Amino acid sequence: MNYKRLLVLMAALWSGSMTAAHADPAAWTAEFDPTDIFLSSAASTESGRSLTFTLDLRAGSAGFRPGIDAIDAATLTVLLFDDFDAARETVSFNLDGSGFTTPVDLIGGGLFPDLFVFSPLALVGDGLLKVTVKATKGDFFFDNAFLAAFGDRAAVPEPATLVLFGMGLLGMGCVLRR
Repeated sequence: MNYKRLLVLMAALWSGSMTAAHADPAAWTAEFDPTDIFLSSAASTESGRSLTFTLDLRAGSAGFRPGIDAIDAATLTVLLFDDFDAARETVSFNLDGSGFTTPVDLIGGGLFPDLFVFSPLALVGDGLLKVTVKATKGDFFFDNAFLAAFGDRAAVPEPATLVLFGMGLLGMGCVLRR
């Protein structure tokens, strides 16, 4: 087989192996679940009035990869309960692309935005969400927080494609050398 035919064959194989990059739908989760933490606006220290924690979507082999994957939507769910009657309240914030929407069904909903402080831009950029829960009036227990994010997981190039690309370059180098 002459080198021109070999070059044409390798070029055809190489171009046939090239496909457009695609992304697969993905979901990432993170949870913060300490032993119930009592928060009170009457506490003498800031640590008794507020709780700050970070939810990390990057954990594990299938975790969020900053700069590669993309987050389109997310839901932050915070579980609280009253110290008096242990009645549970679930607060959910939904990320719709422009920011988190504030729930309206929370008892004492007028305490927003002072009760929860976080930045959705940080979540979209690096997969970390730092959350602060504050007791601005009264007291309550913090039970746990759960973050679910949805988006696209970018595909990683397949080894066979890279080998074929390398063979094409090697073939072209051999032809050009003659």
